[in-house]
Amino acid sequence: ARMQQALAEIAAMDPEEVPLAAQVRRLLLQSRLARGADGPGGGAGGLLDEALGLVPEGERADLRWPLVIERARDLPAAEALPVLLDALAACRAIGHGGSALAALLRLADAARALDPPRAAAWARDALVLGQTLEPATMYRAELWWLAARALQAAGQADEAGRAATAGAGWVRATAAGQVPAPFRDSFLARNPVNASLLGWAVQGA
Repeated sequence: ARMQQALAEIAAMDPEEVPLAAQVRRLLLQSRLARGADGPGGGAGGLLDEALGLVPEGERADLRWPLVIERARDLPAAEALPVLLDALAACRAIGHGGSALAALLRLADAARALDPPRAAAWARDALVLGQTLEPATMYRAELWWLAARALQAAGQADEAGRAATAGAGWVRATAAGQVPAPFRDSFLARNPVNASLLGWAVQGA
């Protein structure tokens, strides 16, 4: 619903005056909706490629790197890792902490099956960085969800449980303080990341 609202706001702008950042955001949001409707991949990749076409390499790093990181979700894990490592290094070099955090989380997720120890190390780095930063273009609760999954895959059940519990605490606090009552149950139960964190925390209690 929030995505649809944001898309409607962009659609209401004069087409000739829509800033580049808004054009990129529109395509990014549309890719998220496509991913939700079609499952992994789906039509999301084409929309992200279109967005990347608006931001030539070497320009507007603040817009391009989050798109590169998001596009890596559609690549096989072995192909995604070098792309994400390049993104992480570039974002760190230019001081884009939110994008660096997003890259760490995607690295941890992509490496779960290929290299669990490295996935766990990236997850730990992300949890530390996430204490002071938001992951660029990502939903905040993915910080704890992706980190917990990577730690679990590496056999670090206790650490995974602590991450999931922290995430569940954020979800509950957000639901209570920011989500209107009519939408609260949906936020808690129908959002897959939220539901997973809450269920994980209950099991580990």
